[in-house]
Amino acid sequence: MSYRHIDGYPLGVLVGLSEREEIIDYNHTRNVYLMMASFISLAMLGFFAVATGLIGKLLGREREMTHLVEYDR
Repeated sequence: MSYRHIDGYPLGVLVGLSEREEIIDYNHTRNVYLMMASFISLAMLGFFAVATGLIGKLLGREREMTHLVEYDR
């Protein structure tokens, strides 16, 4: 909300925006932040899923190598 008195005229001007116009920027910013948080969360879940799979694979191969060393005599 803003106002200004115009010199030399018996007139005052009052200008403002509607509540809807004010909230549009807030909603846009909120949606951008929620979208970024969602993408980052999904990326982290994907990373941990791949890391867990690779660790499981590594442990399986380690067990297999241990088994071969123990029984390959």
